[in-house]
Amino acid sequence: MPSRTIPPLQLQATADFFNRLYNQFAHLFLDPNGDFYKSVQARLSPTSENLTFENLLNIQRLIFKNMELHNQKDWYPIFHCVYVQSQRTSAFSKQLFAALLAECQAVIGQWHFDHVLVPGCGKFFEVEDVCRLLRPARVDALDIDYQDIEFSRAMAPDLAAVQWRYCDLTQPLNRKYDLALLLHPQVCDYDRLWASPTYKRYGDEFMVPAADLQRAATYKFIPPTWLAILDNSFTALKQGGHAIFMCYEHRELAMIQSYLENKPQLKIAYADVNTLTVDPAFSADMLACLNGPQQPSAEFVAMGAYRAVMVVSKQ
Repeated sequence: MPSRTIPPLQLQATADFFNRLYNQFAHLFLDPNGDFYKSVQARLSPTSENLTFENLLNIQRLIFKNMELHNQKDWYPIFHCVYVQSQRTSAFSKQLFAALLAECQAVIGQWHFDHVLVPGCGKFFEVEDVCRLLRPARVDALDIDYQDIEFSRAMAPDLAAVQWRYCDLTQPLNRKYDLALLLHPQVCDYDRLWASPTYKRYGDEFMVPAADLQRAATYKFIPPTWLAILDNSFTALKQGGHAIFMCYEHRELAMIQSYLENKPQLKIAYADVNTLTVDPAFSADMLACLNGPQQPSAEFVAMGAYRAVMVVSKQ
């Protein structure tokens, strides 16, 4: 695999993630003499040899595999929680988020939006960036999870424009919005997807040809709750309004595109994917596929913080 360079901020985000995880949860690692910690730190130094995509994947693979081998109680939920929070609050992710949002704003031709809907906002790590970049008069940050709403409110308690609301998102909304911003929409039922004939035929999702993956990623794998959220979000958009999707996976965009096929009033204005990020849990498989004939498939399914974006306009 030809080495691709990565920006220093991306390596720094991984360093911050590892240091936070190791310092707070050292018992989750198999490292009696500290040799593992030293070996990872050597790879995290921002030298030209280390600023490659392959090194990044190897670091993530080493961290994940060490914890998996040690197999302490709750290691994976802790790992995942620290990874997501570290990545989404990192300078690299903030820079990437701002760049992707600017791309979408340029496509729309509009930089300021008065009324913004963020359905299923979850842990809304980007709320301050959204307020700074969109300059909204009002942001309705809605979620069905009360704990996520309170977590987000505590993170940014002084944003006057943001209305935090716990509500049933499967019910129609009573306001109209200029923009719907869907961040990491959980539009895929992966258990059903992996049990589908296309995936079972190949045995490993990384070995499914990319064209078959694209065809298999349809709206039928969107959970009913999220179908309702999509319906209600688009209904709540003003005519001439827009929706911006930021997804972790290419497949998620493909499913949303499938959902939109029979909705002539909704037009895809823009869709793009970056390949800078990948989830540590996929690193070993990703490396194997990038070194073999399945590169398009590997890049299609591998996830990371906001790899895929799409703009939808309501006619």
